[in-house]
Amino acid sequence: MQSGLFGRPKRFLAWATSPQFIYCFSILLAIWLVTYGMVSREYQETVRDIEQNNDQLVRAYEEHVRRSLHAVEDQMMLIKAEYERAGVTPTIATIIRRAAPNPLILQILILNQAGQIVTSVLPGAPGDNFSDRSYFQAHVAADTQATFISEPIVGRITNKSAILLSRRINARDGGFAGVVVMAVESAYFSSYYQSMGLKSGQSLRLVGTDSIVRASSQSAEIGQTMRNSDLFDVHFPINKVASYYTTGYRFGTPRFFSYRTMPDYPLIVQIGIAAPVALAEYHTRRAFYLGAALVSSILVLLLTGFSL
Repeated sequence: MQSGLFGRPKRFLAWATSPQFIYCFSILLAIWLVTYGMVSREYQETVRDIEQNNDQLVRAYEEHVRRSLHAVEDQMMLIKAEYERAGVTPTIATIIRRAAPNPLILQILILNQAGQIVTSVLPGAPGDNFSDRSYFQAHVAADTQATFISEPIVGRITNKSAILLSRRINARDGGFAGVVVMAVESAYFSSYYQSMGLKSGQSLRLVGTDSIVRASSQSAEIGQTMRNSDLFDVHFPINKVASYYTTGYRFGTPRFFSYRTMPDYPLIVQIGIAAPVALAEYHTRRAFYLGAALVSSILVLLLTGFSL
């Protein structure tokens, strides 16, 4: 009884210290260490490729947004300068007439100091007043000499969701004389993802530094706040340009995001891709490596005389 009780540990110790076991264990350890290294390296390279691709796309989107806004601002500044010089003139009528067919521009307004329409592309109803709008209020107190970019607003005349850019109009004495406003349909910036050839699982956003979504490939997001998101709670306060991984607060799916804060506008451009889509090829390769390691381990056990 005692020899059986104390004999088993001795036999196990002899087996565990045998050259055959040590050789087998060493090979198995080497197989799985190499496999772990390959899987880890593949994951790091895949994430790096995802971030590089996102960064290229977000740079392209940023440049598209910048070119579009500059084109609007150029027209707006021409109107502002001419109106401050001589009021509504044939030159202003010509600028508006030429700008109106541009698919980027939904509406052009000149409002007086009371918020009433002086002239516009699409006529408003008698008595329309826009003095309550953010794009008007932003310029009343002082001339910031900057373009104001509104949150998405459904136009009272167009009945479409738009981002409105505005500049203050100054009287000859420097006082407030009204604003010039140009409306850009939110869908214009959202639809750019089609020309970028984004694949399934990819997304884009144009977000104000105030956290309000101006444009998105997910139309339900437009006009919504991104407060309490990883972007505004964790990343944007620290880094103006970055890539990060999130577990899926907004979309319900883990995603890899890259974003850039535009230096010339209070806007953030963002590109993302769902992790299951981005990592699909990596998971296929990982499964192959793990399967090969398992088969190799079984062969080593069989060849060295052990059974499973």
